[in-house]
Amino acid sequence: MDCRGRGCPGERPRGARRLPLLLLLCLVSALGAGCGYRLVGHGAPSRALWIAPVADAGDVPLFGATLAAELNRQAVDRGDVSVARRRGADVHLTVRLDRVWEAGVAFVAGDLVREYLLTAEVTATLSSPAGEVLWRGSGIRADREFPAGLSINETQTNKERAQALLAGDLAREVLRRASLVLGAGS
Repeated sequence: MDCRGRGCPGERPRGARRLPLLLLLCLVSALGAGCGYRLVGHGAPSRALWIAPVADAGDVPLFGATLAAELNRQAVDRGDVSVARRRGADVHLTVRLDRVWEAGVAFVAGDLVREYLLTAEVTATLSSPAGEVLWRGSGIRADREFPAGLSINETQTNKERAQALLAGDLAREVLRRASLVLGAGS
């Protein structure tokens, strides 16, 4: 039986074999557009970044260390920089934690706090390995709200969660600003 040109029973037409692959490629492209994903090796070249330990002038124990860990973690996750040792880095990032404070923002009868706002402020400096300042940002802030608990322990647990999220927000903002400077210098 000669099925050329008409297709044999049970056989898919020639273009139909490629259709699922083409649809998958279109879907991946559509989902990937604008969501931060990109193919490795494409786009802006990666700059080697060294992140100094965070100088902690705040009065919240270990918040500076949490911020340092978040800076490194998020820098690794970014596509426009790569974390490097000090000697092999193209640029150095130093961050000083200036202060961390909290304030009550929502109250109930009797002036009892129901919600707090935790705020942190840093100064960040991007410099060349020779020490030339490429950018300095002061007053970089981030904040997170957290609820008062039914007990002191529950409130403290909520505060610690907010501190961890706040460190991530602050790290993301510092790296975003540093990336803008690095992108403009490419």
